[in-house]
Amino acid sequence: MREADTRLPPGVVKKALKQLAQAKLITELKTMGDAVIYVPLLTEEIPGLHTLR
Repeated sequence: MREADTRLPPGVVKKALKQLAQAKLITELKTMGDAVIYVPLLTEEIPGLHTLR
């Protein structure tokens, strides 16, 4: 997820992704290029980033 998609500052997005990873709600999938894909580990919808502040 890019900061532009959320309209949040980069630091907020990075912190939210870190919190989701620590809570085992997402995992990272690294591609052959430089892209990192975040894969949800939920059976339900991922909570909005604004709820993780």
